[in-house]
Amino acid sequence: MYPRDTTYLLCVSPKDYASCHRFFKQEAKDQRASGYQPFRIQFPTIRALRDGEVVGVMASQMTPQGLVASPLHVAYWIYNHMPVVLRLIDAYETVLEQAGVTEYKALLPNRPSTTKVFCEIKGALPLQVLEARGATLYRVPVGVQPWASLKA
Repeated sequence: MYPRDTTYLLCVSPKDYASCHRFFKQEAKDQRASGYQPFRIQFPTIRALRDGEVVGVMASQMTPQGLVASPLHVAYWIYNHMPVVLRLIDAYETVLEQAGVTEYKALLPNRPSTTKVFCEIKGALPLQVLEARGATLYRVPVGVQPWASLKA
């Protein structure tokens, strides 16, 4: 499987959202995480599909900080997850841009790849570090093409 074999679709039906929950639950099980806690996924949410199977999701959920893009997750078995991550971000931002949104909040894990994509490439600003969750809340501008600053 290659990134070119992946399609990116906006979730529009309960069946779409249920497929995202199944994906998150399976990923937690595969990593022997301490149980999957269901949460309400909201619009907009983008799924990455390969052969009809969900391999990545950029979801939205309502939090005390308002509507936040979280979680952003690509299947653990995908060795090079960055192409899928970048395309999920692009599809998510396309929906926001069409709605006239100029920036959004994203709750993302504290990892070097997250910092590289969101801070260095997307120009996101950290708003709040949530140590207990191992995550940071970012303010992300819409429309900055993530691959525009990548070197070949």
